[in-house]
Amino acid sequence: METPVAPLWYIGVFVGHFAMYGAAYGISLLKAKLLPSYCPVLEKNALPIVATVQGMTIVALMWVQITIASIVAASYLSTGLVLHRAHQHGLEADVATLTFTSRGRYYLQLALRLLVVTLFCIILVIDAQEYGTTALSYYTIWNFALQTVYHALAAGFLLSHWRARDGASVVVKSRPLNSLFDICLTNSLLVAVVFWTELYYPTMPWYSYVQHGVNTVLFVLELFLGDFDVQSEDFKYAGMSPTIYTTFIWISHDTWLH
Repeated sequence: METPVAPLWYIGVFVGHFAMYGAAYGISLLKAKLLPSYCPVLEKNALPIVATVQGMTIVALMWVQITIASIVAASYLSTGLVLHRAHQHGLEADVATLTFTSRGRYYLQLALRLLVVTLFCIILVIDAQEYGTTALSYYTIWNFALQTVYHALAAGFLLSHWRARDGASVVVKSRPLNSLFDICLTNSLLVAVVFWTELYYPTMPWYSYVQHGVNTVLFVLELFLGDFDVQSEDFKYAGMSPTIYTTFIWISHDTWLH
């Protein structure tokens, strides 16, 4: 990542994430219009998103490294300021009313989540065996691992609210899991767009279709048929994944990872 075009790649990663978050939020609004019965009842605390970034001058380094460092530093500073502001406001988790219209829907969602977690774990093991430590250089695998964590937590979320299967209304604090859903959906959309427009090749293994297509379809279906919507307040988290990933790649490139 030390070529003259490297800064453009880093900028593209961040711009792409925020653009995909906007797309995901738009899809969520469409869901609210087309399927209002699937939208959870939320009590939200609004938070204005305000952040400023101060520039800095670094000398005695290559201009490419200076540019990349500035991009990464700006992302850390912006994210840190916004999260600090959120902490100062002392926002509590949103409260949602979780209700299933039938036992069938509850058991179907639970079985699907457990099946997805099992399949995703198998694919991650295959990746580890095939690529070894170089697997960490692929953003697809980073996001796929995060998506596996989400589906596992979502399955646990259902199990922890067992009473909802009989149609009882269960009041839950779902904000952390909803935020993780927003991040995973955004990342999945971005990876799918980049892969199918630039990186697809006909001879790719079967599990690549799951990592670059099936997973995205599952998240879109969950958006329309599940219990979570994309929250506008979570826009501040859109830059966290690319910030962590680009920092790792920047430091590890031309060192132990290659």
